[in-house]
Amino acid sequence: MKHKSNTYTKACAVLLILTLVIIPTMLTGCSKKDNDKATTLPETEPAMMAREDINPFTGLSGYTPSEVSSRPLIVSINNAPPARPQWGLTSPDMILEFEAEGGVTRMLWVYAKAENMPEKMGSMRSARHYFVEMVEGFDAIFLHWGGSTFAYDRMKNLKTDHIDGITYSDKYFARDKSRNVALEHTGYTTGANMIKAIKDLKVRTDIKEDYKYPFTFAPENAPRALSGQDCSSILAVFSSSYKYTFKYNAEDNKYYSFINNNKTVDDKGEQVAVENVFVLYANVESMGTDKGHVTYDLTKGEGLYVYGGKAEQIKWEKGSDRDMLKLYDLSGKELVINPGKSWMGFVKSANAGQTEIQP
Repeated sequence: MKHKSNTYTKACAVLLILTLVIIPTMLTGCSKKDNDKATTLPETEPAMMAREDINPFTGLSGYTPSEVSSRPLIVSINNAPPARPQWGLTSPDMILEFEAEGGVTRMLWVYAKAENMPEKMGSMRSARHYFVEMVEGFDAIFLHWGGSTFAYDRMKNLKTDHIDGITYSDKYFARDKSRNVALEHTGYTTGANMIKAIKDLKVRTDIKEDYKYPFTFAPENAPRALSGQDCSSILAVFSSSYKYTFKYNAEDNKYYSFINNNKTVDDKGEQVAVENVFVLYANVESMGTDKGHVTYDLTKGEGLYVYGGKAEQIKWEKGSDRDMLKLYDLSGKELVINPGKSWMGFVKSANAGQTEIQP
């Protein structure tokens, strides 16, 4: 009887606990007020930043997915001296910059949607295979004028959606010869032409679900204070003839771009100014071709994130062709970026020691 009594007592205790814990919980779940609290995350939580009214490349509100294209567009842009100043240089949501042959750089202008593109973009240049890897990692539509054999092979293998100025030079692209420079520096296109091309060529416009939110942003009204060192300017060196300096202006919280100590300006004389500067280090190797092609190892690396007069160390990772570029803090958590436009330079690791930060 003693054993049976203890069992009965224990059973009663369990029932009492269930009554006190589970039933109030169920009742609480029926309360709309409390349920709203349970399902609403603070604005600083990453889940609140993946909203369709936020531009996926700037984190700025007011974005509306387009009927023409909710996939981003990436444009291969010339950065040789005869091509400067570029038409539309201050228009991209994000600028990615890479070394090409001979230490010369080329840019990838990123637009969240076709309607963000300007009246005139250029001069455009040919694709490189590591450009294709970045395009695929954002599920983007690629706009370029020509390409290396390696780039064309990669686009063919990956079935990259691309619109080529060589193929459509008389339809969606044009040349501006008013500067009296070599023909290779004259190619351009327009936002209106690209919108038409997307429709005419029936390019897929719905972005794949996994690529909708490539970055995590802080709220516009509550930017994140960086934890690193003071940074009134930063020097990033691609090569002896391509040295970028970004100088901070506290009045508008932007970094102004200079190349080789000259203002980086567009065709209308407006200087490039961005809220976010990223210097990402990657291994760059020669491919041993007659034209001096190089290849980037875009697996992973280290870098710097600069914002608001501060610079902090970060890590980045991409992986294979279709993997998305991801940014992390040193603890391994996904980096929270502050809203605004960005310049992202992929500098070869061998030049990391030439990066200079002024407090």
